[in-house]
Amino acid sequence: GIVGWYAGAVWQLPGIAKFTVTRYDNQGKPDAASLRDMAWRTQFWNFGARTQLGSLVLIAQQLSGYTEVEVRGNEAGTKFESGFLLASYDLEDWRISLREDLFQTRRVAAVNNIWNEDGSATTASISWSPQDWVRLTGELIAMTSRRGEYVSAGMPYQRNDTQFQLDARFFF
Repeated sequence: GIVGWYAGAVWQLPGIAKFTVTRYDNQGKPDAASLRDMAWRTQFWNFGARTQLGSLVLIAQQLSGYTEVEVRGNEAGTKFESGFLLASYDLEDWRISLREDLFQTRRVAAVNNIWNEDGSATTASISWSPQDWVRLTGELIAMTSRRGEYVSAGMPYQRNDTQFQLDARFFF
């Protein structure tokens, strides 16, 4: 029964760069949960920037926040942060992109830290659009993450995962 809110601002320097900032707060009340519904409180700041140098586009974003819920009288709160830098280059029908992500979560007042996680991911992709109505993309994602919960599931504390995917999109 409480209204949440968010607000944002954009500052653009034509031909140079665009900057954004957003504040989000859902005004949730975790202690107001019922047996049927749990109320999460989530709030964060989001910052972004974008610029273009000829055919090269650079985009960066950073997000920091906090979320909490109360379950059977026990509060569980988590701080989270993530950020990325993306470089994308257009060459006629082709687009080549490289993105680096960093992320982290931290449980607040936790008895142990098995729920904490941090890591990074690198994504490389190449897209081809021979016609306006079709786009073919190949993407490689390599992620490294560290999380104590992996150990309790019988896996090593640090994981290195790699994924390759192909995508075909048709527009009509």
